[in-house]
Amino acid sequence: MTKVDHKEFVNKLQDQTYENESKINRQTVDGLKNDIDRLDEEVSNLKIINSEHKKLNGELRKQIEKLEKELKDKSEASLMKYHTP
Repeated sequence: MTKVDHKEFVNKLQDQTYENESKINRQTVDGLKNDIDRLDEEVSNLKIINSEHKKLNGELRKQIEKLEKELKDKSEASLMKYHTP
């Protein structure tokens, strides 16, 4: 191999290496963009779920308070019925 052939060989290897690195970098960037899109959608879904959970939790608390009051009122009425002269 002459010096010129050697330089050409090295240049070709460097070009191939650069092309491979560029391809790998493009694939990595594309993969990361897909991950970001997927995670954005997941975060959006979790925010919706959290909001709905808070709303449902508030409704359940109101129902519990109402039932506790009804139970207390019935209990007091029952006690008064047995303790009234």
